[in-house]
Amino acid sequence: MQVVAQKCDGPQHVRGGPVAMPSRLTDFELETCARALRALAFQEGSSAEKVSDPALRAPVQQRAKCAAALAERFEAARRKTRA
Repeated sequence: MQVVAQKCDGPQHVRGGPVAMPSRLTDFELETCARALRALAFQEGSSAEKVSDPALRAPVQQRAKCAAALAERFEAARRKTRA
């Protein structure tokens, strides 16, 4: 079984341009996205702890890290809109 490494950021470019966060989200929407992603990261982290096989645990841990990283991006975008 081969484990494929995933990037947390997703695709870096779409048709040659950088991928950006949607700029028309309200403060409430940014907060909601960040909270949902934090909950997902916690849930995936808890699930990863229950898996004993390291080869099966790694992708679950990666999803948890990716969700946490994306939550940080939404939180940073929210801070920018509030400033």
